[in-house]
Amino acid sequence: MTTAATAPSGERAAAHVLDGVQAPWSVGLGLVVVLLLLGWWWADRVDARRRRAAAPPPAPPVPGPPPGSRVLVDPPMVENDPVTAVTSGTAVVPLRDWLMHFHPTAANVWSEVTHEFFAAAMGDPRIASFFRTADLATLQTHFLAVLITVTSGGVTTDMVNRLRHQHEGVRNDRGEPINRVDLDRTTALLVGILRSKAVPEPTLDQVEVVLARLGEAIVPVRR
Repeated sequence: MTTAATAPSGERAAAHVLDGVQAPWSVGLGLVVVLLLLGWWWADRVDARRRRAAAPPPAPPVPGPPPGSRVLVDPPMVENDPVTAVTSGTAVVPLRDWLMHFHPTAANVWSEVTHEFFAAAMGDPRIASFFRTADLATLQTHFLAVLITVTSGGVTTDMVNRLRHQHEGVRNDRGEPINRVDLDRTTALLVGILRSKAVPEPTLDQVEVVLARLGEAIVPVRR
């Protein structure tokens, strides 16, 4: 009888002891789980920030043609490589956007092209002779506008009319107007610079089409 009576009491005492042991253990396990969840959540946030930092900034929108203007030649396009196409969500982009944001070197190659083209044109005595009296800042703005048209804006009727008006009175130091030879030299300079920046050949073919159409506005083709 004594043994039977004391057994439940011993079990209850043991249970109280285990309760005291299990409670801290449960709390510790819960803390471990919470810390793991916080660690995963923080790692996901850091990874998301890194992905956003690595993604190229969105390209500024290219203004469309003015009201009443018609697109004659579309801008040159570049096909992104498969990885860039997936990460950017864009398979084909205008040349200027590719030079600015999607070039394989991950650099802003557009800036290099603008500086090198201007320097090369001004370094060619025949081309530079047409701009000997021009203000430097105005001249740089003019070259930049032409480059934007060639690489992203395409050719519109409004652009053709403006180019014809801007260049009809331009003369070199011998009083000669711009001719086809001068345009071909300028085209060769720009295409050479773009080729040195790894612009694909199909895109360069499109650039030459754009330049040929702009050239017709500057030096009308005699029929």
